[in-house]
This record gives sequence, structure tokens and C-alpha cells, in this order.
Amino acid sequence: MRLNRKQAFGIAGIIAIIAAVLVYVVITSQNRTTTTQAPQKTSVVVASTNIPAYTRITPGMVEVKEVAINTAPSNAITQSAQVVGQIAQYAITSGQLLVRGDVVEAGPSQGLTFVIPKGRRAVTVALDAISGVGGFVQPGDRVDVLATFESDEMTVTKMIMQNTEVLAMNTQTGRPKAGNSEASGDSGAARDAESPVTEAVKNATLAVTPDEAQRIILAAYKGSLHMVLRSREDPNGVHLMIATTDWQLMGIEPPCPVDETEEEQGMYPPPVNAWQMGYAGPPAPTGPATAAPAATPAVDEGIVILRGSAREVVTPTQ
Repeated sequence: MRLNRKQAFGIAGIIAIIAAVLVYVVITSQNRTTTTQAPQKTSVVVASTNIPAYTRITPGMVEVKEVAINTAPSNAITQSAQVVGQIAQYAITSGQLLVRGDVVEAGPSQGLTFVIPKGRRAVTVALDAISGVGGFVQPGDRVDVLATFESDEMTVTKMIMQNTEVLAMNTQTGRPKAGNSEASGDSGAARDAESPVTEAVKNATLAVTPDEAQRIILAAYKGSLHMVLRSREDPNGVHLMIATTDWQLMGIEPPCPVDETEEEQGMYPPPVNAWQMGYAGPPAPTGPATAAPAATPAVDEGIVILRGSAREVVTPTQ
């Protein structure tokens, strides 16, 4: 069958349209494949340096990077604010991607060392129900510490520390929760809500300066300690000039101390003619000056000769 020119141009146009459609479909499919295959990214936190175990993480220890979303774990940490100030559970190497569980919140559960304020030390002192304020002191409270000890013939009580933070009571590092009693009735629940749960006081751990640590340990060795609970609305200290003694409480004068020098002098009086033995001479007279008595001329009694028990005086002849 022979086609005329018009039919040939018509068929050629149809073929051109089909070819254009096919080219468009192929190009669009390739673009869709390229777009689909482009990896999506997400932010993750990685260590920028080696972090030792149990170290508090600072901003300079971590950084945020972009990684392919299909390579990041589902529990990856995505913001640096989520780790700064936290404690590393174990040693973390530089470049390691951090996930939840690598770090934990700093607190008593990770050790008392993460609770001690900067510049302070933790020191534990032995107490009982009386010296421990009946068990009503709780972690986070502030107390004054008084020491009582014997000094010569007096008993002395002195306030050695003020406004000191309590880190722990016995092994308790947090304040107890109210309402834990099993008492029945609304009145029991109300009492629990008002009063903390207390236990027998055995010791208290305080946050002190190095100087205060020396004082409190020496005071505990030499005598006994008492805590005095402070009000949270009274953070100011007081200035006590002197300590309190038992003599002051009784309102009487303490015995005068014996001068050891005078006591020794009383036990060993100097000889009468002390100045003859190298001591200072007798005091000079303070009255009016008197003329010295005239010297008595020496009398020549002769020569004394001793023969055994006999004594003979020989007078020289003139």
C-alpha cells in the first residue's frame, strides 16, 4: 500500500509525539529515582574528645554533626543540651556517637561526689538522737555545729561552724517523701503529710571547707559535737565573741590559775646570801645617804701556831 505525502507526514507526527512522550517518561523516572535515593540527614551528638568515665560533660567535650538518617541509631542524642552537665557512665572515645544510656543525670545515685558543692569537702560526724536534733535534720538542710570539750578545770562549748549544708543523714541523701505510712484513716495520712519520716540518727555528712574539716575533726576527737538546725528563712550568721563555760552558767568565778614560776620559787627558795653565789646583790637602801663607818685599824695579834690540838700565839717583838 502506497502512502501519499499527507499520510506519511501524519504517521511521522504520531511517531514523534510517541517518542517525545517516551523521552519525558524516561527523564522523569530518572529524576524521581535520583530524588528518592538522596540520603536524608539528621543531627547527632558526638564526642569531640576522650571523656573519662564518671566525668561531668562540659560544652567543649561534645559537638553536633549531620549524618545519614539511616545510619543514626533510634536512641541517638540529637541536641548537645541533652548531655551537657550529665555524667558519663563509662569512658567515651573521641568521635563516638552518644546515645541515651551513655550519660545520666548527676545526683546522689551516682555517688556523693557529684553532690558536693565546688570548693567544699564531705566530712561525716557521729551523732545520736540528741546531738542530731532528734532525727529532724534532712539532707539539704543547714545547721550550726557546736563543740563541747574539757579545758583545764572548765567545760567549754563553742560554735565552730555556721550555716553548714547537710549532704546526708546516715545513708540517706535525699529528703523523704511524705505519706508513706500505712496508718489507716484520713488523720494518719494528714500526719504523714505534715511530718517527715525519721529514723535513728547515727551520723551526718556535712559540706565543709578544708579549714572547717580540720576544726570539726579535731573537735570530734577532743570532745563531742551537737548540730543546731537552722531555719531556711534565716541564712545570716551571728558573731559570738567568747565560748560558754560551766563557770559562767553557775555564775561563779573560775579558780585563779597557779603561776608555775611562783610555785617553783616557793618550792626552792633562794639562799639567804644569794648574791654571794652569783645572784643579784641586796637592794640598795632608799633612805637618805649616810656616811660609811670609819674603818677600824687592824690589830696585830701575832702569829698563831697550832701544835696538834694546842694553840700558841707568838707576839713579835717590837
